[in-house]
Amino acid sequence: MTPVKQTIESNKQLKIKGNCLQACVASLLDLPLEQVPHFVSFSDDEWVNIFLDFIYAKGYICEGYAPFSEINNESLKSGVDDFFIVTGQSPRGIKHAVIYKKDQMFHDPHISNSGLIKLEGFYLIKKGPGPMSNPWRLFF
Repeated sequence: MTPVKQTIESNKQLKIKGNCLQACVASLLDLPLEQVPHFVSFSDDEWVNIFLDFIYAKGYICEGYAPFSEINNESLKSGVDDFFIVTGQSPRGIKHAVIYKKDQMFHDPHISNSGLIKLEGFYLIKKGPGPMSNPWRLFF
């Protein structure tokens, strides 16, 4: 896991969506930021499929849970080097994504490094059977 900082900050007034999730995925998969899509820049109907397609194409699968309270500590050990992405509210009042290891924040892609004030959900990315297409694509 190579920590990558985000390059786009959210701005509600200008309707700009930050690229924290993109930076988290780049970090987990040891990829340069520019090789990972800015997932949330796509429409609400599209970005999840783009996210899953990318993960699957790289040979990983993703499990997501919300609320965060449903997290299973045993399953977290199957994440990429025991890391996983946590989403929630930042101190800036916007939805944000950071990387956790066990029960502690390990990397915040935002320059402030202020993390989350409310944990809402998480994405557990783990090694899959090899590069494949998104098996859920047929259902969306």
